[in-house]
Order: sequence, then structure tokens, then C-alpha cells
Amino acid sequence: MRTLETGCSERGFTLVEVLAVLSIIILLTPLILPRLFDTGRERFLKEGRHIAALSSHLSSLSALRKTGIRLYYDLSDGLYWAERVDGRPLDGALTGRRRLPEGVSFLEVKVGGEALRGGGVISTLFTPWGYRDRTLIYLRYRDETLTISIPPFGGNVKIHRGYVRDESL
Repeated sequence: MRTLETGCSERGFTLVEVLAVLSIIILLTPLILPRLFDTGRERFLKEGRHIAALSSHLSSLSALRKTGIRLYYDLSDGLYWAERVDGRPLDGALTGRRRLPEGVSFLEVKVGGEALRGGGVISTLFTPWGYRDRTLIYLRYRDETLTISIPPFGGNVKIHRGYVRDESL
């Protein structure tokens, strides 16, 4: 009986190679998993929290720098950004132009007695002495709405699920 020898050696992976691959997978898992499960709804809720945090930050920043700051909302293009009242930009990653995530839009923004729906630009004023324009920001994702309320003096910026009317806050 004849056997054919191919010259190939049957060799598996070494323990070091297996451990190296597992280590890489373990290190990359925290970076990859959130992106796999990052749904539009989660981005919508995250954006609402970001706008609320930015509003609180601008209130403090205005007092600290002793200058008025405006937070602009461009309902047509789904953008928002902050500038000094004299038009000069603010430094910092938080205050630059930011686009709403895909599928998320401004449903309406109410500042003082003025309301804007569907398009245009409107802004909230933050003053060094603590006054802020009373603002309601309505974000929309599919059939869900978030209401972000910015009170005029000192109170915390709040996020409400659903469309909350001005009178009920």
C-alpha cells in the first residue's frame, strides 16, 4: 500500500497567537458594540441630553466670561451652534456648529413669545447676570417628541418626553 506525502505539516495556532487575537477582540469590543446597537432613537435621546447640557454650559460660560451668548437653532438645516452676542465665535468643541443626527429634526422652537416651526433661525440669549430667554425646544424622531425647557432664571434645564405645552411647565 502506498501513501502520498504532501510535504504539508499539520500545524494549528500557538497559544500565543490565540491569546493575541482574543486580546485584540476584547480591546475593540467596547468601541464596536455601542455602534452596533446605536439606534436612531438612542441618538435622538442623546441629542436631547446634549442640547440640555449645552444650554446649562452656556449659562455658566456667559457669567464666567461676562458676555452675552446666543444659542442659535437653524430649523431648516437641523443645525445649532453658539456665538457671542457680538458675533464672534466661542472657542471649544461644545459650542461649534452641530448637525442633528439623521432622522432627528427640530419640530418647533419657542423663545419668549415667538415660535418658529418648519424653517428659519431663532436663538436663545444667555446673559452674564443669569437671565436666559425662556425657551422650549421640540425635537422630533419618527413619532416621538422631546421637549427641552430652558427657564429664564436659575432653574435647571429639563427634558420632558412628549410635546409639553408652555403653560404646563
